Amino acid sequence: MFCVKHALTYFATNMIMIYLAQVCQMFAYALFIPASVYYVNEKIALADRVKGQSLVTTSMTLSGVFANFAGGIMLDALGVGHVLLAGIILSIVGAVIVILTTEKV
Repeated sequence: MFCVKHALTYFATNMIMIYLAQVCQMFAYALFIPASVYYVNEKIALADRVKGQSLVTTSMTLSGVFANFAGGIMLDALGVGHVLLAGIILSIVGAVIVILTTEKV
């Protein structure tokens, strides 16, 4: 859904498409957040689960700060179109990594 959101934003020609893209964010996080909690609960020992959840939250926060910083620099240097295209490409790369590295249960 992150890929769909970024593609819709990139190809948007009006505000309706922007609104549709933002609705995709809701579905992307609806999958991502519970999956990250489940993953920590499955992979981390019971005594360390709170620490594991804290590390996930910290990593998401730090990655958001870094992405905003890097995106601002890219926006100044390259322009909106190129930054949106980079978002699509990075979302696709991330989706491929997840698909290739997710364990089969």
